[in-house]
Amino acid sequence: SKLPGKGKNSAKLYINKGSITTISTTPNVDSGLEQTFQDALSWACADYPSDRLMVIMWDHGYGTLNPGRSPLGWKGICWDDTTGSFLTDRDC
Repeated sequence: SKLPGKGKNSAKLYINKGSITTISTTPNVDSGLEQTFQDALSWACADYPSDRLMVIMWDHGYGTLNPGRSPLGWKGICWDDTTGSFLTDRDC
């Protein structure tokens, strides 16, 4: 059977003009959980404080984020293909 998150890693990256530095990697993180999103924001704000902040939630998604059915399934963003979890705008 397929275990949630098996064989995948999440990475914390420091992105600067012309370079990307891996800060750390963590195995088996579910990218579709609200707690994962909150943990990532807490880490970024604590370790890299700034007067300006931008959060990019990257995913193809299914249009608007409100929960509901789309022709392809549930609407959301930050899908975790191994667990089936995802975020909606009500989660964030």
